[in-house]
Amino acid sequence: MNSEHRKYTLFAVMSGYFLTGFMGSAMVVAVPVIALNLQMSVTMTGWVISGFVLASAILLMPAGRFADYKGYPVVFKAGMASFAVTTMACGFAPTGELLIVFRFLQGAASALIYCSGMALVSCVYPPEERGRAIGWVTFTVYTGLSIGPVIGGFLNEFYGWRSILHLTWVMAALVSLYSFTVLKPVRGREGKVSDYTGMALFMLMVLLIFGGLSVPDARGYSAFGLGLIVMIVMTYYEYRQKDPLINVRLFFGNRTFGFANSASMLNYCATSGVLFLVSMELQLNYGLTSEKAGMVMLAQPLAMAAVTPFAGRMSDRSNPKTLAFGGMLIIAFVLGAMAFMTGRAELYQIALMLFILGVGLGIFSTPNNTVIMNSVEKKDYGFAASTLSTMRLMGQTFSIAASVILLNMFAGSAKLETMSEEGLITALRASFVLFALICAAGAVMSLAGRNTSK
Repeated sequence: MNSEHRKYTLFAVMSGYFLTGFMGSAMVVAVPVIALNLQMSVTMTGWVISGFVLASAILLMPAGRFADYKGYPVVFKAGMASFAVTTMACGFAPTGELLIVFRFLQGAASALIYCSGMALVSCVYPPEERGRAIGWVTFTVYTGLSIGPVIGGFLNEFYGWRSILHLTWVMAALVSLYSFTVLKPVRGREGKVSDYTGMALFMLMVLLIFGGLSVPDARGYSAFGLGLIVMIVMTYYEYRQKDPLINVRLFFGNRTFGFANSASMLNYCATSGVLFLVSMELQLNYGLTSEKAGMVMLAQPLAMAAVTPFAGRMSDRSNPKTLAFGGMLIIAFVLGAMAFMTGRAELYQIALMLFILGVGLGIFSTPNNTVIMNSVEKKDYGFAASTLSTMRLMGQTFSIAASVILLNMFAGSAKLETMSEEGLITALRASFVLFALICAAGAVMSLAGRNTSK
């Protein structure tokens, strides 16, 4: 494939990843208004967000393996088309129940985009240029996450929450048409998917683990424990298969792939709950409105968006594992500093810490993603891309769950408006210390394994 078609492919993938990132962050801003407009309960409101994530997590691995066989452009185009249709359905949903159903289907469509997009880029770009391309893809995700609350808040304020969805589905339809025009057939392997038992075990495992972590009580913990048992059974079963859905042999036999994925999950475990906790601190202890708190927190995604293209270029010129290690050390340092500063920092200091945190995340993410994609053969690109997104979702879920548990331990289970300032500060410090330790472990993981390029 010549350089011109590589650029066309990269632009299609960047557009798809931008829209999924934008959709996720923009909808968070509109959730309170949606709940009032559709008369939804607190539980139903939560499922507007968690339903999207759960559907994406359940389908990522199966969709990634189908992409290896059917072809990455086929799955990507199907994902973009279905994302446009389901987003339009969300925009016209007359009830809260239907909105949740359509959001679940929208999450399933995003899984098709995520499992094939990074694999497609890895196919068309050689290893010596792959880091830069992955950096631009990561840049568009962070850009979508950054401007989502700003544009989403504006549209919600002046045109209503449905305008966010209508704008997104129109853009998704255009990207879908563009993808059908420019993407050429690329596949990783011949044959067809046959491991449906492994697929069922994986989907059950994800449902139990993710669902259990979303319900912080005895029922949730029981579901989580059962999910771990299913994971053990699935690992044993998949290890014995000749052509498994989940290539567990790749985790055990390819140290670079296994350790880099572990580092990725630990990174998200250590960082995904930070903005959630900082948002609570800014609004409850500093008395900021959600809009002003959002402006302070914007420092992190902006820094990430600015750094990722540079980190991608550096990944092609130097050892990406060293860059990933350096990024993790920066994150661990910032989290430790935030634990010390919580309760006594000025607003500009919080914004500065978040900015440096974003720099560390930008330095870590693209090089580590490059290490993962370079460590496997072409026939496993879809699986590797799906693993990347699965590690992200698992880390995010664990991080939020840990934050909620620590808040309940130190601040009590009282309503937010009656939560004591001292209890909240104690919970924040404990969370940041825990996250810093997790990040330090992730730094070690990011250096493990051999330097592999495929």
